[in-house]
Amino acid sequence: MTPYLKQHASLLTLIDGPYRNNTADENLKCDRILLIGGGLGITGLLSWATSHPNTKLLWSLKQSDRALTLDVEGALDRFSKKEFLVGQRFDVKSMLEAEGQMGWKKVGVVVCGPGGLCDDVTAEVVRLGRAGKMVWELEVHAYSW
Repeated sequence: MTPYLKQHASLLTLIDGPYRNNTADENLKCDRILLIGGGLGITGLLSWATSHPNTKLLWSLKQSDRALTLDVEGALDRFSKKEFLVGQRFDVKSMLEAEGQMGWKKVGVVVCGPGGLCDDVTAEVVRLGRAGKMVWELEVHAYSW
């Protein structure tokens, strides 16, 4: 298989896992890390606040979950770059395209939230990765009820 892969160096490859002892080593080597959370997914992203010098948090939640912002307010203050929307969703395509135009060589994306959000982010990162202008690292933590 290795000789075949060498002949197809531009082959897009998606790797899933490992699941045990998840490591963020590749994301920590990126120029920029985007943390994208939906609803309670914020809890999986808070530990990234001081993990990398160039981290941006994007969090959206339902209007009915607005009280959650009060619960995590202190932790959100640790992020120097952050945006959050209440009662609406981020435009994932525009958001990631904008990051792609910032001139980074390698962007890490960590998404934590409902399956639909994770699917949207994954699809867009794959699309941008195929464009080949920069390297994208993706880590997905999806949940459902």
